[in-house]
Amino acid sequence: MTQVNGETYELTRQTLEFCRHIAGNSKIAALALVDNYSMKISNGRTTHEVILVIHDFQPRLMSYLKTVNTKTIFVFAVDQWIFERDIDRGFLGEAIASKLIFPHLPLFGKDYLHEKEVVLKKRLILELLENLVVNFPELVQSIKIKPQYFMYEVFSNRIRVFPLIAYDVANLTSYLLKNEETAMASYNEALKQLVSEEKISSQNCYLTITKKFISQCQDSRIKIINLSKNMPRTLFTSI
Repeated sequence: MTQVNGETYELTRQTLEFCRHIAGNSKIAALALVDNYSMKISNGRTTHEVILVIHDFQPRLMSYLKTVNTKTIFVFAVDQWIFERDIDRGFLGEAIASKLIFPHLPLFGKDYLHEKEVVLKKRLILELLENLVVNFPELVQSIKIKPQYFMYEVFSNRIRVFPLIAYDVANLTSYLLKNEETAMASYNEALKQLVSEEKISSQNCYLTITKKFISQCQDSRIKIINLSKNMPRTLFTSI
């Protein structure tokens, strides 16, 4: 459980109680404050968004609203199975999973959320690598990539898919300028896994795509697969 000071105790307590009420007898897998660029539960904002992951949550996906003093809390409750499918395959067009792409503050289940965050970012990095291979077949072997490219490209793609995020671009940019190393931590974990799997190689602070991975992407079906990966995001946001 994340520790908080006296100033934020009441807001945190009521948020936790509200989430326990929503979960009922079901087990809470994780709870996090999302879209939170200050990484503090009390940051001057009048609204807070919370993602609540519940094991065997029968409504599957539901939103709730609660007012605590002058603060408004929006809780997005999601079944754990649905959440994990959105993480590993974009089941909901990453409408829920994408919350872990942006700065968030775990209140419960920190290790679980971190594990899923790395899984998600590894998948998104792989998609970007596949796109580079497909779109630049003659240049891909000579392309040298800075690790930060993946983080900023993922952010950019999500802002295009979820336009409302654009309103927070200034706050996000400010956060990244001050905390780029922290923001890159989970990406670096994912990149290390891809290096060990021989999909990319690292040298002099740059990454290159291996011949082994390029060969795997030569299949013409990759183009169709890449297109299909983007469809759920577009469809979900158009509903």
